[in-house]
Amino acid sequence: MNTTLNNLIQLQELMQRLENEGRSPSLRKQIDGLRAQLPAEVLRRFDHVAEHRRVSVAQLTATGACGVCHMKLPPADVLRIRSSTHLLPICPLCGGFIYYAAVPVEPEREEIEVAT
Repeated sequence: MNTTLNNLIQLQELMQRLENEGRSPSLRKQIDGLRAQLPAEVLRRFDHVAEHRRVSVAQLTATGACGVCHMKLPPADVLRIRSSTHLLPICPLCGGFIYYAAVPVEPEREEIEVAT
């Protein structure tokens, strides 16, 4: 995951904490520090999506839906998001930032022998 994406995720988490916890000078300082590290066009998009939705950055779901707007994306967009390593993929439907994180494999279930 690239640095800008990590900063966006951290910024979103801090802003949600600030909203839940109220005014906090230390949180505000951390938020301002992260905002200063982000490119202006990325910050503009983040702020715009945040005005309309609670989340601006979310993971691509296992079913190929945007984690921001929950709309299923076309297969070509899902493939582009899954294969992008340097880019900041944007949902073509809501404009939110989407990232792909490999879904952990579920542990194998133990088979239970049934006595006959």
